[in-house]
Amino acid sequence: MQAYPTMFQQFSPQVTSDYLALNIGLVTMNLVLALTDQGLASNIFLGFDKTKVNEVLEIDHRFRPEVLVTVGYSDEKAEPTYRLPVDDIMEVR
Repeated sequence: MQAYPTMFQQFSPQVTSDYLALNIGLVTMNLVLALTDQGLASNIFLGFDKTKVNEVLEIDHRFRPEVLVTVGYSDEKAEPTYRLPVDDIMEVR
């Protein structure tokens, strides 16, 4: 834990942004898996106007929303969404 402050100080703003965006993706994945395990439905949104989210939810503008997650109960069975073919995004060596 002592190494992290020094590590973050060396990051450029872009590297910091990329690092934090990746981490929020990992947190979101775990959150959604935990919600599903508890019988809750959820949906992850990525394409939204981030400035409007701050305004509507009254979030300080120094914070940048990365994802929105809706949570609730559903009577409908979840249907799979489109995913890129694994061969297009991964190479096994």
